[in-house]
Amino acid sequence: MATLPPGSPAPDWAEGELFLATIRTSRGTIVVCRASSVPPEIDAHGPFTAFELAHDLDPSEPGLLALLGTSPGRLGISLLPYTTFDRGWLLVHRADANRVQDLWRQEGITITVPEETTP
Repeated sequence: MATLPPGSPAPDWAEGELFLATIRTSRGTIVVCRASSVPPEIDAHGPFTAFELAHDLDPSEPGLLALLGTSPGRLGISLLPYTTFDRGWLLVHRADANRVQDLWRQEGITITVPEETTP
């Protein structure tokens, strides 16, 4: 997750086959892409693991983030949500990804980790 000055165009170095996001605000341009693509001189956070919500979990379902975030939150682990029209993604710091996945599994929640998911 890289931060660029406001109004910056999408950079040529941003790569991601399964997950790539560019968000423009008045305070800056945020690029979420493969961690290995971000040049060292760019202010960035990560790396993250991108979890894709299973097809039976509707990203617009009220309370979904509370359901998915309660157990990780108790352990001090944050989730960064991203949604599209029909798909939801949760980014978790890579160091916490296995613990979060185990928590969800214990709660009967199916979250998948597609290949190439280390923004």
